[in-house]
Amino acid sequence: MTKFVRSAAASLIALSVALTGASAQAATLRLGHVFEATHPFNVAAQEAAAQFETCTGGAHRFEIYPASQLGSDAQLQEQIMIGGVDATLAGFIFAANAYPPLALAAAPFVFRDRDHAMAYMQSDLFKEAWAGWEEATGQHILSSGFFGFFNVTSNRPLETPEDMAGLKVRVPNMPIYMAFPNAVGAAPTPIALHEVYLALQQGVAEGSVNGLSMTYANRFYEVQDYVNLTGHMVDFTLFIVSDMAMQQLDEAGQQCLTEAAEFWGERGSQLLFELEEGLRAELEAQGALTFNDVDRAAFEAASKDAQAAFAEMQGATPEALQAILDL
Repeated sequence: MTKFVRSAAASLIALSVALTGASAQAATLRLGHVFEATHPFNVAAQEAAAQFETCTGGAHRFEIYPASQLGSDAQLQEQIMIGGVDATLAGFIFAANAYPPLALAAAPFVFRDRDHAMAYMQSDLFKEAWAGWEEATGQHILSSGFFGFFNVTSNRPLETPEDMAGLKVRVPNMPIYMAFPNAVGAAPTPIALHEVYLALQQGVAEGSVNGLSMTYANRFYEVQDYVNLTGHMVDFTLFIVSDMAMQQLDEAGQQCLTEAAEFWGERGSQLLFELEEGLRAELEAQGALTFNDVDRAAFEAASKDAQAAFAEMQGATPEALQAILDL
């Protein structure tokens, strides 16, 4: 769609909202999330909010609360269900607590590369998982952003699965994150995010599983020497809106909201790509971290059985897993 056509469409929707304002009371929607104010997903959310307000002719707007101001991921998920917040940006792994098959694509080594992951994010397969979650919760997923690949940080290079044997690797306290460390013989060590820096510094954990943006934001490069490029799992972030919020909007307002959410997914993913590329260059130039290539084929082979076990754990079929692998 050209910029002219998009602009014209937005103008028509805004006019429709203005003409039918009596049918939908002006709404201020509260969007809460855990990302810092400077994170690409919050920057994109601010831009999407401006687009939403313009599209509705000023009839509706967002108030955005970043950095866990309205609660943790788990708390925001609960608030969405009861109308405590109107919208949130939630990792699909956390959201899968309500519908486990949603996170099937977090299985180890499902994706060959970023293009494969993006193809899935934009696919009908992912949309079908959204539909299952929506049926289970009664809420709405309007779009998705690419949060990135997870790698393993450490104080020595890790090139093969054997190098990770017995390694105490910090993970979030969720079985999904433990699948890969267990598959390669490491010792997954659940530690809350705010305690990870000290745990790495004191040797309670010897490594950590993170996306690069999290490694940077939490300054783990001060207590770790290597980023081992396992790329073993991917996380996506979902733009979730409560059903109560959707019901406050008429059809035109809902269309504006959907378009704003889709803009957020595209813009947030783009900004995250740019951030990670810049961070790697910056950290390498400063000598803060060494980026270490791994024997990916060996890691994939060691994790093969874990893929099938992961699908079973998430209540998904082998066929559903294979469909993602075949994209």
